[in-house]
Amino acid sequence: MKIGVLAKRGAERCMENSSPSAEYLTARIPGRSFMIVPISFDQIYTSVETEEGRFCPGQPPTMWSWKPPTE
Repeated sequence: MKIGVLAKRGAERCMENSSPSAEYLTARIPGRSFMIVPISFDQIYTSVETEEGRFCPGQPPTMWSWKPPTE
C-alpha cells in the first residue's frame, strides 16, 4: 500500500523520516507491504485522485478542500 507523505523539506528527507513507519507497518501487518510516496503541495490532490498514494495523511484544511470524485 502506498502512503503519500507531504515532502515539504524534500523527497530525500521525507523518505528518511517516514520510511521507518512503512517498515513498521509492513512488519506488523501480515500479507501487506507499505511504501512511502513523497508528494509536494501541488501533487496532493492529483496523487489521491490517481491513487498514487492510497492514504495521504494531511492537515484538516487540506482534507476539507478536497472533494472526492463522484461515481
